[in-house]
Amino acid sequence: MSQMIEGPRKTFLGAAAIGVNLRVKITDGTTKPPTINVAGASDPSIGVTEAYLAAAGPIAILLANAGGTRKMHATGAITSGNSVYAAAAGKVASSGSVVEGKAMETTAATGDIFEVLGTHNSDISTDISGTTAVGFEVDNDSSTPKIKLLGQAAGSGDFTTTLTPEAALSGDNEITVPEADGDVLAAVALAQTLTSKTLTAPVVTAPAVTGAATGVTITKIVPFIENATNTIHTGTVPIPAGAVLLNIQVVNTVLWGATSAGLIVGDDDDPNGFLETVDCKATDLAVGEVMDISNAENWGGKNGVYLVAATGRKGNVATGNSGIYYAASNNVIGIMTVGTPATTTGRTFMAVTYCLPETIAAVATGP
Repeated sequence: MSQMIEGPRKTFLGAAAIGVNLRVKITDGTTKPPTINVAGASDPSIGVTEAYLAAAGPIAILLANAGGTRKMHATGAITSGNSVYAAAAGKVASSGSVVEGKAMETTAATGDIFEVLGTHNSDISTDISGTTAVGFEVDNDSSTPKIKLLGQAAGSGDFTTTLTPEAALSGDNEITVPEADGDVLAAVALAQTLTSKTLTAPVVTAPAVTGAATGVTITKIVPFIENATNTIHTGTVPIPAGAVLLNIQVVNTVLWGATSAGLIVGDDDDPNGFLETVDCKATDLAVGEVMDISNAENWGGKNGVYLVAATGRKGNVATGNSGIYYAASNNVIGIMTVGTPATTTGRTFMAVTYCLPETIAAVATGP
């Protein structure tokens, strides 16, 4: 049978020994009277103890809605007039997530018993579905932290601010907003200027070639590393449609130790169009020398059919492709052919530089 009281106190059944001036919560509502124990840091309390309970048994509780003030047990310094919050083991603290009241006097240290004016918990419940207000604040007192969302009077649109965790969390994560006063967050879809930013190992994706694209120069490098097993090493660098090939450079940092090591460089249309077989073991490319297609003086007599100093030819001649301009996508391909593999010493690097230029349409005039 249900019951009710009109007084400020009610008797409960303590689950174990409970100290004095501690916040309590109901742990079992099926017993008569209900069973209680000390409340934790996330538990709104039903009241506080006024006497010490030595062992499990009945104990009267000063209810949370009782008039006047009550004594509570502090976990540290608390300034009078400030909110007090639920803490572990039935105590209260100067900060937390569950408001228990207002401090009526200042505490100095853990263990102090002090006077508190009980108030209802003012945190926003997780059950609240939302608000239609143009703007609102979470925790609108004079202290921080707080969250504030405001609307704009101009315009006819609406906005939604969404904080979404990873699809599959692997542990506790934290999202930190910049702390500098007046700072602005960088947005993916917004044109912004970033100043004094350090990028570690960035991945730059070249933009599509359109009238509004900004030219981006890209260099990709292929390391050919000698091993004692393989006789063929192939490095492929994709060249996107609309790109301008600026240079291909080949260097040795360590000569190869196999019986032979020859590198050819070409593309999808001709495997040695840029460079005929370059001896990377000794004679053609000593350490410190550079094969460089941008300058005939650095061809070393190993230039393929794509490089002709007398005519100025420098590149492919195929449908849509002419010289350094690749209207259709292609691949710059380096192939290192090794004789009998025996060592792991050789190191050759092929650097391919190209850009995707901004296209500016010509203006046709005249009759």
